[in-house]
Amino acid sequence: MHDNLGNYLGAHRVPYLSETELRHGALQIATALKSIHEVGFSHNDVQPRHFLIRPPKKMGSPVHCNVKLAGLSYATLLTSSPSEPDPKHVAPQDHSALFKSPELIAKGETSAAADVWALGVSMFYLACGKMPFKNTLEVAVSPVPWHFFKYRPSS
Repeated sequence: MHDNLGNYLGAHRVPYLSETELRHGALQIATALKSIHEVGFSHNDVQPRHFLIRPPKKMGSPVHCNVKLAGLSYATLLTSSPSEPDPKHVAPQDHSALFKSPELIAKGETSAAADVWALGVSMFYLACGKMPFKNTLEVAVSPVPWHFFKYRPSS
């Protein structure tokens, strides 16, 4: 049975993934994005609720979960030059907007780079249990929130 990653975290009462779980899931999602981009498409709605997870057969071993990327309803063909966005291909303006890249928010430009941005925001959320940005305006006009990236030596 597959469930989305948000529900999985809620069921385990944790706000974020461990570093090992995150690394394992990120690799699977990045591989899926690479496959989508190689066949000429942009996903346009990468976010944790589209990360489907099948828990391991043996409980207590989330590192061995299978993670899949879903939510292709907003996928579009990649082109060499941006064109006017088609309104039916723009993701809804709900919480998913916080995962969008600055160029997607400001200009409606879809690209593989915008998907990678959304993957990064998703991984940040899954690592920290909070979003790096408060709203889409902050994403579109603010510089990168470098205060989140302070060096923390491992103990």
